[in-house]
Amino acid sequence: MKLPIIESSSSSAGIDVIVRAIKKANASACSQSSTQTDLSGAAAYHHPSFKNIWDANIVYDLRLPEETTPENLIAEIENHFADNNVTCFNWVPNDLTLDPALASALKKQGLREKSFLCMQLTNSLNPEPPRNDLQIIPARAMRTEYRELSRISHIHDWDESSADNMADFQLNALDDPKLDMFIARLDKQVVAAGGVYTVGEIALLWDIVTHPEHRRKGIMASFLHAVLDHAARCQAKTIALETEPDNAPAINLYRSFGFDKLTEFQTFTRTPDPISPPIMNPR
Repeated sequence: MKLPIIESSSSSAGIDVIVRAIKKANASACSQSSTQTDLSGAAAYHHPSFKNIWDANIVYDLRLPEETTPENLIAEIENHFADNNVTCFNWVPNDLTLDPALASALKKQGLREKSFLCMQLTNSLNPEPPRNDLQIIPARAMRTEYRELSRISHIHDWDESSADNMADFQLNALDDPKLDMFIARLDKQVVAAGGVYTVGEIALLWDIVTHPEHRRKGIMASFLHAVLDHAARCQAKTIALETEPDNAPAINLYRSFGFDKLTEFQTFTRTPDPISPPIMNPR
């Protein structure tokens, strides 16, 4: 069957709408593992068994209510995490920017700004069928294999226990009904994974990863066509993604598919312990 043409989505949704969709998707995926608690100026997520996983111990929808001060809000959040014997590593504003007084107070507490790059598909694209030797399978049908790919992808940079925790965290996200994850198999070995998270008429590319032993072999380029084809079949009017601004190989790949920089947005992160830094889930 001929694959659908994905039209340019540059004018389908505003910048703030797309960034909010990214944050909403991240929070929803997090909720598949972590416990959510609504505080006065944030939604807090914590997971005592995943103490070293950045994405599992986090606040979303961070804002400064009129009835409180930055210092009191920060104390409320810090006390909540301390009561649950974990540390909040990442503080995610509900908007593109954070109230200047709250931002200043967070920096005084030793947190630093961290930027994320949002890219959007701006050129029409006719996805090609994946290469004949590449088998595309829903990740929910092969949960064990998907988890192992996640574990292997992190074991090169983190200790074994943390890599296992991150693999479990990502595996739990498969239970989110708005997330469609896929794996790619080559000669019966899982070599790549990635998916699409839908928020209304926005489709977000999600957790794109290649097995460390199969990078720079053209696998991801072929696999990405299949992922984008799925996004098109979801009737998405906007296709976007989030990555880190210094991830040059990923950025160059996305640009080759017609993605351009839309904006950068900031979160606030705690400077990690150099002996046991938190793991962040790269997208």
